[in-house]
Amino acid sequence: MLLELPHGETKSVPLAKGLIGSRSQSINGQLEVTYHNYKTVRVTIWRKMYFGLLNVNFSITDTDLSDIIEILIDAQKKIENYWLSKIAKQKF
Repeated sequence: MLLELPHGETKSVPLAKGLIGSRSQSINGQLEVTYHNYKTVRVTIWRKMYFGLLNVNFSITDTDLSDIIEILIDAQKKIENYWLSKIAKQKF
């Protein structure tokens, strides 16, 4: 059961925040994920202050968050497989 809020009132719960590019030591932005009204996940990528590009904002239902995570994991696996195949072809 979802918690009902009075009309016009919103509840925002911070879920996660982190810098994008910290591993490569080239900060490109900050990713922020918040939970709104116990049903919507808002994702914001703050790029303007770090990289001069427009910020990115989008919202999805909380049940669809796992879809985005699966897509990103799939992309990461493909990148890793690509680089592993490149390394395997090199002669030492």
